[in-house]
Amino acid sequence: MKESVDERIKIVKGTDDLEVLKEHLCPFFQLGSYPACMACRQSEDTVQECQEYYLSRISIVPMDIWSEEFDRFIVQERNKIPMKEVAGIGINCDSCYMSDKCPMHKPGFICAIDWEGDVPSTPEGFYGFLVDLQFERVKRASVFEKIDGGVPDAGLSGEMDRLSGLVAAKMDVGREKLSISVETSTPGSGGGILAQLFGAKPAPTPIEMPKETLAIEESVVVESTPKEREPRKRKTK
Repeated sequence: MKESVDERIKIVKGTDDLEVLKEHLCPFFQLGSYPACMACRQSEDTVQECQEYYLSRISIVPMDIWSEEFDRFIVQERNKIPMKEVAGIGINCDSCYMSDKCPMHKPGFICAIDWEGDVPSTPEGFYGFLVDLQFERVKRASVFEKIDGGVPDAGLSGEMDRLSGLVAAKMDVGREKLSISVETSTPGSGGGILAQLFGAKPAPTPIEMPKETLAIEESVVVESTPKEREPRKRKTK
């Protein structure tokens, strides 16, 4: 099979004769029931298109007759390069789309702006950079709004809302949070000052009464208890 495919590739690649191309290309597609062959008139333009299509695909999916695998989209792999090496590709004055407006434009030179810069090492640093950048945008937009006659600009309102959100997020990142956990080690005890302030309320301590008071109360209780009445005796004649 490989020999027949190699031979056909060699013939198809090395000829422009219409009849030779039909002899070697058409069987490849027709034997596999290629859908486009049903209405094909085998004109010169059509056969040349089949020649280009065949030569571009046969090296990727080598086979003797057409099949769905031949027509399937195939992504070929290639070597990758680090992101840092491609970050500066195309950043030069000749290809920059801002070349007609940039004050540092100079034909034949690379971009004069150092795009790498210092990367913030903390979340606060990132938010600080974003807040400063957004503040500059709001200032410019506010000036443009005044120049335009002072009519409220919806774009400026959106940029102001975005700046407000960034400022709030920066404050939230830097805000310290305090969490207090209070536990008592002695069962039934009221705990310390923190336990009394933040913890559960201590159980009330029972009040001890003097013995004399208890004796008086007992006597009062005894005296206040009503006596049982004795049954009346009937008088006898």
